[in-house]
Amino acid sequence: MDRRGSNLQAPAPSPSRDEHAVAHARAGFAAWLRSQRQARGLELDDIARVTRIQMRALERLEDGRFHELPADVFVRGFIRNYARVVGVDAELALARYDDCGVTPGPAAAARARAMLDTMAPLAPTQALPRVLREPTAAPPAPASLASGSLRMPTQPIEV
Repeated sequence: MDRRGSNLQAPAPSPSRDEHAVAHARAGFAAWLRSQRQARGLELDDIARVTRIQMRALERLEDGRFHELPADVFVRGFIRNYARVVGVDAELALARYDDCGVTPGPAAAARARAMLDTMAPLAPTQALPRVLREPTAAPPAPASLASGSLRMPTQPIEV
């Protein structure tokens, strides 16, 4: 409440011209992705099934809701795989994405860092496990083979 007892709040600051341009570019990129998919008669389910990208991530990508997507490195992978399935040059799709002014936000960078810090201890400490680096001796042959009592027939077997 303000001092007069009203529940009015100060109006939110209006977006700058640059923010409008970025929002327009993002919407244009999202519409371009969607139109490329639709022009080839593909459904979003088809893209999800082939790429194994979650449907909600694809929906956010096609809606231009980049702020709801994971870290930029993942988004770029989504775009690359999406483009391949749709039949668009992946480098062109990534260039168009770069042109729309999307930059990873601090929240996405912090989430990526937290994920890396959490998963780093799980990574192998050596290039190959010891089992693969040091060959072991072959197990001994069965006694029947070693003694020579088991032999392969020299004549064909008639059935």
